[in-house]
Amino acid sequence: MVEGGDIRGVRFADGTSETARTVVSNADYRRTMLDLVGEEHLPRRLAAKTRDARMALPWTTVYVALDKDIEQQANLWWYRGEDIERYYDGLQDGGMDSTDFLFASFASGKDPATRRICPPGHSNFQLMTLCPPGFERWGVETGPADGGRYRHDPAYQKMKAALTESVLDTAEDVLGPFRGRITHVETATPLTHERYTLSSGGTPFGMSKWGTNGARPDTTTLIDGLYIAGASTRYGNGITGSAVSGIACAGQILGRRLMHEVHSGAVLADAALLPARDGAWDPLAVSRGRTSD
Repeated sequence: MVEGGDIRGVRFADGTSETARTVVSNADYRRTMLDLVGEEHLPRRLAAKTRDARMALPWTTVYVALDKDIEQQANLWWYRGEDIERYYDGLQDGGMDSTDFLFASFASGKDPATRRICPPGHSNFQLMTLCPPGFERWGVETGPADGGRYRHDPAYQKMKAALTESVLDTAEDVLGPFRGRITHVETATPLTHERYTLSSGGTPFGMSKWGTNGARPDTTTLIDGLYIAGASTRYGNGITGSAVSGIACAGQILGRRLMHEVHSGAVLADAALLPARDGAWDPLAVSRGRTSD
């Protein structure tokens, strides 16, 4: 809710509202500014460059479980050949004939003590690759955030199955044969990502171009009292960039140099405020709403 260029609170989908002089959004920047705030509350130039912003390339992730420990811990970045620019140029032009890039993260190798990740002697890892922008190749014209339906569409299922096989083929080129030990495979496409997070274009990396080259929004906005955080800010994308944007945002609200304090060794959280938790406390169960804690 905006009045006279100032934030006044938040109105929820059920029609209820809460007043507030400070609001922080870590949602998708384009949806925050164009849908939640509304173009009518933005300068025309800001609205136009936000509407025309180019999103970063989207991901597909293939989740794999094996009945064998492949003894991998470190993240893996792999390209097919040395001409990496050719690969990215091909993606921007819509090419996706083979998996020429692979990022692999090995959850069970990083945390072998947690039985919930996988049983002892098994592996749980994630295979990620970039996809061309746009949803047309997936058989849909509109993304799920705007009401597009895709999950049971034959064209989507065919493309998803083909890409899954391509990713697995490439992973076996890199890691060695493992298909005969697979116990579970599940694939999340860019449409999956948009469905669950409402991220424009199904990318976790936010905007790649916002007006001039290299420009990205700060955590403050032209709406007094509205702040943003997340992958589209000037602090960068990914886990680190998003986390730093949150610290910077909090520092701007409080008028404190929080990043400087953290780098100087300050502990900002008060551990005494955490609830008591015994050894049976399960964060996964809590995150799914299965307990009252």
